[in-house]
Amino acid sequence: SLASEGDSVAHSIVTGAGRQLGRTAAAVASRLGLSETQFSIVRAGSLHLAGSSALDAAFLETVAVLAPTGQVVTVRMPPAAGAALLAVERHGLVPPFDALAERFAPKPDA
Repeated sequence: SLASEGDSVAHSIVTGAGRQLGRTAAAVASRLGLSETQFSIVRAGSLHLAGSSALDAAFLETVAVLAPTGQVVTVRMPPAAGAALLAVERHGLVPPFDALAERFAPKPDA
C-alpha cells in the first residue's frame, strides 16, 4: 500500500483510521460497562485482516491507552463460515465447535 511505501498522506489517513477504530472499540467497551474488567476486543473482517502495519499499530496503541483491560484478538474465520454456523444453529443442529475452534481460534494480537 502507499502508506507502507512511505507516502505521508496515505500513512496519515491509514493511521487516522486505525486510531478511530480503536476509539470506537474503546467507546463500545465503556458503554457496555467493561472498562473495569478483563474483556476481549475482537477484530474481524477484511480491514483488520489486510495486514496494514500502520493501521494495526494505530489501532493497538489507541486501544492500549483507552481500554487497557481489553485483550485484542483477531478472528480469522471467513464471514461465510459464520453465516453457515448461524444456519446450522437455526436448524437445531449442533455445529462441530471443537473442529472449528481448532482451525479458527482467535489469536491474541501483539
